[in-house]
Amino acid sequence: MVCRVNIFNKKTGITYVYESESYWDKDKQQARNKRTCIGKLDAENKTLVPSKRLSSEIARDSSVIISTSAIGATLILDSITQQLALDKLLKTVFPKLHRQIQSVLSVSLCDIACEAD
Repeated sequence: MVCRVNIFNKKTGITYVYESESYWDKDKQQARNKRTCIGKLDAENKTLVPSKRLSSEIARDSSVIISTSAIGATLILDSITQQLALDKLLKTVFPKLHRQIQSVLSVSLCDIACEAD
C-alpha cells in the first residue's frame, strides 16, 4: 500500500511530502519502508508544491493525502507486546518465526494508521 507521509524538518521549518510504500525485506527479516519525496507543503494554504523532478501529472494527484508517523504505531505495538508478554508467547509457540510475525503485525498496524489519518 502506498500512502503519503508529511515530515516536518525542524531546521528549515519546511514540511516535505513523501510517498511511502511498506515491503518485507527477506535478507534482514523485517519490514521496511521505501520513501520518495514528491514535494513540500505550502506553509500558508497547506497545498502540495510538487518537486521539479516529477512530472506535473504525478504531482497533481492529491486525491489522497495522509499524514502519519510510523514510529508512533511501532511504539504502540511494542508497548502492548511487552505489557501482555506477547513477545515471549510468540517466541515459545513460533521459535523460528516470532520476529517475522511481529514485523508483519508492525507493518499491518502502520497501514491501518495510514488509512485512519
